[in-house]
Amino acid sequence: MLIIRLSRTGRKNLPAYNIVVTEKTHAANSGRSHEKLGFYDALKDPVILKYDKERVQHWIKQGAQVSETAARLFHKDGVEGMDKFVNFKMKYNKKSKNPEAEPEEAPAAAEGEDSEAPAAEVSEEKKEEAPAETPAE
Repeated sequence: MLIIRLSRTGRKNLPAYNIVVTEKTHAANSGRSHEKLGFYDALKDPVILKYDKERVQHWIKQGAQVSETAARLFHKDGVEGMDKFVNFKMKYNKKSKNPEAEPEEAPAAAEGEDSEAPAAEVSEEKKEEAPAETPAE
């Protein structure tokens, strides 16, 4: 199976990446790639992303998969059809398991658990009562 992914180049602490088509089982930087499609350099102030869109579309039509990182780069640049390769992480309410649901407010405290607000009110009431209960001499 073919995959379009990034192959790291550059020297130590200064990475640059080639966008290549390679077998999924081969290491990305082994040099055994079918075709170099472009270049990506994230360290430059305006990020450099140059690639041949026609060749990317060609390899996808041939059945090549796209790595998530490469798909995110292509998606930001406007290549069609990258949504199926990108796993968008969405915030969701864990109780409802619905990614579209907005987080709900915290439910009332269960029996046997004291919430912070009532505890604060009780402590204020005790403070007011404490001086009244002590006998004055």
